[in-house]
Amino acid sequence: MLRMLGIAADGTKLVLLGLDDENVARLTGDQPIKVDCAELGLPGVIVTIVHGKTLDDIIARLETMGVRVPPDGGQTPRRSAS
Repeated sequence: MLRMLGIAADGTKLVLLGLDDENVARLTGDQPIKVDCAELGLPGVIVTIVHGKTLDDIIARLETMGVRVPPDGGQTPRRSAS
């Protein structure tokens, strides 16, 4: 997995994560990926990537991990198209 900080053309700071086929196989095999961003200089930030066939599947997986998901499914204030 690629993990790095970057800067967009407009100067926006980016956290860049690149998934290879092995990572995708883990995700589709119900193995979430966690990235501790302290290694990128962002202490206290953990990115968790989960996979599900539907948004409801993803929410259910997060709940089994002990994540408190808001009633709106965490879709406020915006929902990613990707």
